[in-house]
Amino acid sequence: MRPDRAIPFHWRRSLRCQSNNGCVEVAPAAGADAGPDGPAVVIRDGAAPGDDTFLFLTPAAWRAFVTRVKTS
Repeated sequence: MRPDRAIPFHWRRSLRCQSNNGCVEVAPAAGADAGPDGPAVVIRDGAAPGDDTFLFLTPAAWRAFVTRVKTS
């Protein structure tokens, strides 16, 4: 999904991320209504931040993603 480039994202990555950009970067979805489970999350490939390719995840999908990463 490609959001409007006018939407500002405040990207962050894990402190454990290596300098080879082998990590994803995450940001809260700007302007997204935070429901009872929290705001939506946007992720992108840290190796290609200029690619403008983003993936929007619901709070539930984000939790499932993080759980999977931690258990793999």
